[in-house]
Amino acid sequence: KGLSGRASLGAHEGMLFVFPTADQYPFWMIDMHFPIDIVWIRGQTVVDIAPAVPAPAPGDSVATLPLYVPRFPADKVLEIPAGAATRAGIVIGDVLHGI
Repeated sequence: KGLSGRASLGAHEGMLFVFPTADQYPFWMIDMHFPIDIVWIRGQTVVDIAPAVPAPAPGDSVATLPLYVPRFPADKVLEIPAGAATRAGIVIGDVLHGI
């Protein structure tokens, strides 16, 4: 379910998905009410970022929602408020600690 249905996300909040193996896990914005940055991580290294992914417009059909797929396999995905990756200076290749 992820962040679907939530009204918002605090400036210093996020959701971390941890998968058993690295793969190109797709994400979509079903039932989302606010934009987010999606950060794909393999081990502790950022392998891709989808910045400022928009929430669907009212009335958008689930069938037409785009899938966001990383360019490289990842075993973790971090969803954070839109713009948070840029504000934190997170870029592809960064090594994250504590995850």
